[in-house]
Amino acid sequence: MMILKNENIYYLNDILIEDEKLKVVDSSVYNKIPSNHIKLFCLKNGFYQLPTTELVNWIKDKIDGRKTIEIGAGNGSFAKALGIIATDSYMQERPEITAWYKQIGQTPVKYGKHVKKMDYRKAIKKYNPKIVISNWVTQIYKPDSDQGNIYGVDENWIINRVETYIHIGNKLVHKKRILSESHDEYQFPWLVSRASQPELNVIYVWKKKIL
Repeated sequence: MMILKNENIYYLNDILIEDEKLKVVDSSVYNKIPSNHIKLFCLKNGFYQLPTTELVNWIKDKIDGRKTIEIGAGNGSFAKALGIIATDSYMQERPEITAWYKQIGQTPVKYGKHVKKMDYRKAIKKYNPKIVISNWVTQIYKPDSDQGNIYGVDENWIINRVETYIHIGNKLVHKKRILSESHDEYQFPWLVSRASQPELNVIYVWKKKIL
């Protein structure tokens, strides 16, 4: 777990938050902010991936008009910027999860009012998207792996259900089982997150083989 020096980072609220949602700003804005301040900002606000203009435009290009939803949307800022449906199971509102976050000194996600409360399976079955996007989503726990949790996502089910699954995360944090499946990896300097090693920020893309 990261040990961060507590500093006054309230000035970032004016720069990065509007109507309780993250603003979409150029990565150059983050380049001027100390790394420790970015991590503290995320920690204190329950943010994980920060939506840069470059990231939003890159994803829009990948979507190319196809029906897309976001799962695990959290605050919902990313989906709103993309103009897509935001869904989340609201896992971090569960009493046991809230208590655990309090114990470890982290702020739970503050869910956006436009984020629909439903788990990923229900969302995919209901909206039947071609593309599913997630940011920092945890995989479901399985006994043969030390990563994941019991409330996590069965990403094997997702990649066999939709045309494209895009996950934005960090190589150190997201050592996913589905990385054994054929996929593409992209790393860009404009990926900004709460990760302790931001140089490992990554976009993973799985595409279903159409026979």
